[in-house]
Amino acid sequence: MQRLGERRRRRDVNARRERIGVGGLALFLCASTIGLGPVCVAAAYGAVRHAASGETAAGDTAKVYVVADTVLVLSERLPADPRRAPAAVTVISGEDLRPTRGVGIEEALSMVPGILALSRSGGTDVRITARGFGARGAGERSNAGTTRGIRILLDGSPLTEPDGRTSLDLADPTALERVTVLRSNGSVLFGSASGGVIDLGTPSNFRGPFTELQAAGGAFGLRRWAVSQGLAGGPTRVYLSGSGSSFDGWRAHSENERTILRGSLFCEPSTRTSIALYAAGAHNLSCIPGALTSAQVANRDSAEAANPDFVQRNERRDNRIVRVSTSVRHRYAPSRLIEIAGFVEPKTLHRSERKSYRDFQRIHDGGSALHAWSFAPFPRVGLRWSAGIDGAWQDGTTIFYNLGPGGTRGTSIKADKREAIRTLGVFSEVEGRFGSRWTLTAGLRHDDIRYAYDNHAPIEVDPSLSARKTLREVTPRGAVAFLFHSGHTTWAAVTSGLEAPAFNETDPPPSLGIPPGLNPILKPARSLTFEGGLKGRIFGTRGSDTSFDRRAGESEGAAEADHLDTPPHGVIRTWTYDLAAYRLEVRNDIIPWDGGAYYFMDGTSRRQGVEIGTELSPGSGLRLRVSGALSSNWHVTYRTGLDNFDNMWSAGIPGRSLNAILRWEPRAGFYLEAAARHCGPYYADDANTARVPAWTILDGAMGARVKIGGMQADVALSARNLADRLYTESVWVNAIVPANPADARFFEPGLPRNFVASITLRRE
Repeated sequence: MQRLGERRRRRDVNARRERIGVGGLALFLCASTIGLGPVCVAAAYGAVRHAASGETAAGDTAKVYVVADTVLVLSERLPADPRRAPAAVTVISGEDLRPTRGVGIEEALSMVPGILALSRSGGTDVRITARGFGARGAGERSNAGTTRGIRILLDGSPLTEPDGRTSLDLADPTALERVTVLRSNGSVLFGSASGGVIDLGTPSNFRGPFTELQAAGGAFGLRRWAVSQGLAGGPTRVYLSGSGSSFDGWRAHSENERTILRGSLFCEPSTRTSIALYAAGAHNLSCIPGALTSAQVANRDSAEAANPDFVQRNERRDNRIVRVSTSVRHRYAPSRLIEIAGFVEPKTLHRSERKSYRDFQRIHDGGSALHAWSFAPFPRVGLRWSAGIDGAWQDGTTIFYNLGPGGTRGTSIKADKREAIRTLGVFSEVEGRFGSRWTLTAGLRHDDIRYAYDNHAPIEVDPSLSARKTLREVTPRGAVAFLFHSGHTTWAAVTSGLEAPAFNETDPPPSLGIPPGLNPILKPARSLTFEGGLKGRIFGTRGSDTSFDRRAGESEGAAEADHLDTPPHGVIRTWTYDLAAYRLEVRNDIIPWDGGAYYFMDGTSRRQGVEIGTELSPGSGLRLRVSGALSSNWHVTYRTGLDNFDNMWSAGIPGRSLNAILRWEPRAGFYLEAAARHCGPYYADDANTARVPAWTILDGAMGARVKIGGMQADVALSARNLADRLYTESVWVNAIVPANPADARFFEPGLPRNFVASITLRRE
């Protein structure tokens, strides 16, 4: 036993040494790169000044716009110009991100076509799916991370853990300045579990000092506060904020409390170098009411109840997270740019879950390096080649105790193990602009994903329970876009995707007859997507374009033509549209079973659909936004050894969704808003026996902005579910089915009618 303890100690020491590598190296490189700016400025100052002044020959036009485009797109790998990108991209900013409840991020994503974001019991947990990716992350075991299969970033740095799970503890809807959503599969640039990519951006573009205070209160004990301060002087900006929310809940045992503190530093020591440093910490305590039966959700009195087992065990999640990240961008030549980023995120997670008290100690860190080079080999041809490497590591101990009274930690250890996963990806992408109309893109990525599992429990010391597993995959992508008319683009793409199993999806099914550990037959899910679309602006008032920011990459001649093409007057002032169609096939799709106690893989599943988003401003202060999706999602072949689910509908994915917001702003500062949310029917289980009915919810809001001296005050009143409809907002996919199927608990009811009043004071 002494020798065993010594081996375990050496193994943990080696693991800690390995863990230092990814995040520590990236942070060190960021610090080192800061000093490069002054060295390179003198050497290239003349070239930069020459390009900036426009003193170029006619044959060098392509060089100028390609360089500018590189500077815009490099920092986040997401397209800077959604109008020209050969991908399904949605950018939300400004007033459209003003929260009403301000608890979960479902409000920020509600108008993104093809994205289904639903609150779980009105708290911070949000169920998010994108073209079916992420649908499985809604069962009992998803409490460790309510989203899977979708990569979520915070200021360009991944919140998503290396195994694909994402905790939303740091996702504060009151602190968002912009949200960029890549609805296409982003595996080529972001790696595993990137069926969709969501980048949450906090304030960074302010140029002057400001102070902002927010306070809100509403039904079911909702209380929310936020304070933020922006400081700006010369090339340096500082952003500090704090927020807190508490919610008593409509259902029993659904209380939630969260506090977030964050700070950001932005510095430009030279015209070629920019530095960003972010720090944040969060404490999130959430009680879990559990799912209900179909009979319970159909009655308002019983819908307010919680699963009695969850109440008896006091099932809850208590997360404490600290996060520090940094990035440095440096243009060491007029057409070459490098970006280095790194982050480290220690976290302590305590849970009462499924008859045990669980203690997780984790360190999540990582980094990336990216280089881009723009050049023009021929007149009217501009090329951008970008290549990079990124990696992440998460390591830590997991100890399960028996449950004491009231869900407290017991005295006996049920499991003691180490779970670690490391990802390393190398990628490259070439983008070509041919004239002012054609854009071609080709990319390739290689991923290396390694799992490490060590059993430390003295009562079950068995070398066979400690295991290692490595997955290596290559994902390509090709795309083309054509600007067929000023302001209108058609595009098409073929993309390969990858999703490795999350760590709690690696336990083998009982049918294999082997102890818990790493499932020897579990494989990564592979997808292939064919997609295309149309997007652009049909009409617009001359001299104003609220639909898209003009970005580099469009020649001045094309921009002028677009401007002249817009009528100066008319019934319709602006009308933008974004239409996308896709067909994708997933092999070895990962499916939860028995409440997520273990996972199967289907043979092949297929999804196809159409997404549309449009915004219409007819004048007179009216503005209509509509987003929706139609899809069909089914298993082509899926046999678990227990049953045959060939040609069954995929669980957890609605066939249709629609959201619409009509806003009337007759004068600056005052508005009325009406909204409708619709979700079509779907199934919560693979057997297609637990059907979730369709629902439509009506919302409303009104607000006013007034000036009081040098201060701006925004007052708002919002109402959700005005008709007070009883409906099922979220589900637990493939929940445990008891002997009587009618007692199976799949359903989580949505909030009844509720009001929220808020006030925001801002001084600049």
